[in-house]
Amino acid sequence: MLILGEIRRYAAAGWQHRWKALILAWVVCLAGWAVVQALPNQYRAGTRIYADADAILGQLLRDIAVDPAPANQVDLLTRTLLSRPNLERIAARTGLDLRASGARARERLLEKLGRDIQIGTQSKNLFTFSYIDHDARMARDVVQALLTLFMEQATANDRQQMENARNFVNQQIAAYEAQLREAEQRRAEFRSRYLDLLPSDAAGGLTKLEQSRAKLQQLRGDLTDVVNRQETLRKQLEQTPAMVADQVIGGGGGGGGDPRILEVERQLSELRLTYTDQYPAVVAARRQLAELRASPLPAATAGKPATGGRVGGLQRPNPLHEQLRMRLLDTEAN
Repeated sequence: MLILGEIRRYAAAGWQHRWKALILAWVVCLAGWAVVQALPNQYRAGTRIYADADAILGQLLRDIAVDPAPANQVDLLTRTLLSRPNLERIAARTGLDLRASGARARERLLEKLGRDIQIGTQSKNLFTFSYIDHDARMARDVVQALLTLFMEQATANDRQQMENARNFVNQQIAAYEAQLREAEQRRAEFRSRYLDLLPSDAAGGLTKLEQSRAKLQQLRGDLTDVVNRQETLRKQLEQTPAMVADQVIGGGGGGGGDPRILEVERQLSELRLTYTDQYPAVVAARRQLAELRASPLPAATAGKPATGGRVGGLQRPNPLHEQLRMRLLDTEAN
């Protein structure tokens, strides 16, 4: 009841002053409408752009931000695009600088332009640019100039990255070429210094030192064979008479006239020219010669008188002795 009584009392008091309240309301509305009418028009222009932030901002964020978070990307993009040279380019391209008549006015204009341009992010690679101005065309031109400037910087950044990459690759190629030349020079010096110890493909993987050792062993074996052959030829030369008679007429025993003994002696002399006294064929020929000398003469030869035999004819040089001497000279030369 008390609340209803208070409401009736306030309503009665308000009704008594209703004309004053109505006049006050009209005064406030008229003043408000005048103020709103005096305010200039505001036009907002905005755009959204999708860009690979890692590719565009990666080079700039290096050595500046450890974690390329979206907040850091927007801050860097704001500082890059809204730098003093870029603001002057935007003002010159849009004609906004014509609003300033002096240096101080131009400075205030550029500061206001930097504050009014808003750069934000909606995702990692989606950025927003916006600008508010009382001229709709100017707002659109400022956003368009800002977008164009961003694209120019992105393109220039791509070209710079490509140029840096090309320069880096060329530097690496030059460095590797220098290292390769140094390695080839060291390899050539090493091969020239240790040529005797390195294997050769032409020699079946043997080193020059091993080849020389094998050649030395072969030469030592050849020398031993030649020395033995020299001794054998010298003995045969001492045992072979230098002069022989033209012919033998008659015989006084010992088988001097047996043609078999002469044939075996000739074969033995030929074998001694090639082989040593221990060779089986030489041993067999000497044994056969001893058996023939020890055996009696054949009946046809035994029937002839043993007495009265004589050696007729002149002495002549033994061709076998001459051959042995020549072979001995050749062996000594070898």
